[in-house]
Amino acid sequence: MPIFKKIDLSRLLIFIVFLEIVPVSHAFGKDWFVFSYAGRLGDNVLTKIVYSPHFTDSRLAAFGLGRKILENKDYVRLEWEGQIVRHSGQDKFICHCSACSNPGVNWAPGQSYEKSRDLSHMIFYEIDGALVLRWLKFPWGKYIDIDFAAGEGISYATEIPPIEVDPHAVNHGDDQNVSRLLNYLMFELTFSLPRFSSWHFIYRVHHRSGDFGLINGVANGSNFICLGIRYDF
Repeated sequence: MPIFKKIDLSRLLIFIVFLEIVPVSHAFGKDWFVFSYAGRLGDNVLTKIVYSPHFTDSRLAAFGLGRKILENKDYVRLEWEGQIVRHSGQDKFICHCSACSNPGVNWAPGQSYEKSRDLSHMIFYEIDGALVLRWLKFPWGKYIDIDFAAGEGISYATEIPPIEVDPHAVNHGDDQNVSRLLNYLMFELTFSLPRFSSWHFIYRVHHRSGDFGLINGVANGSNFICLGIRYDF
């Protein structure tokens, strides 16, 4: 039943968005854009990572292409984007709960306190596609252009991301679901000067998750804080 409620809510959101952007203009002048950003993994939840990030040594680098679809009088714009992401660095979190602390209790076969602290190096790739709604109009636009965007889509990883595996579950043999295909969510602020309106500085939150178990039963995910640039053409 929650899945059907989610689908109905998504359809309602799309309907509202299209009501807001009709009538629209297609004459952007520069329909396409390319972007690139890099970031580090935060080890806390999405609702806290923006103002209280705790970083690990897991990193990503992304390159993407997008296109503007619809726009309403320079206030709001609908876009699509696709990107390829390279992940590298630390392959897992270290669980610091009492059950995973030395000497620990109820270790899974083959696990130990020492092994739970061993960190390896990972490299894998991620492919994302999303629809993005961007708010364009702010009162200080005469001096500096600031856009806010939120995007929703899908994400596919070339392997099960080690950073999305629950370390506590591994240490103690608890059940967990992981998946290469998950939901993709982004929040972004872009900054540019009116004189150089084609170039934008990006601050983005890059998020993968199973939507609280709605996708393949996955409850975990990953959150990255990223900086980058975008060029409109």
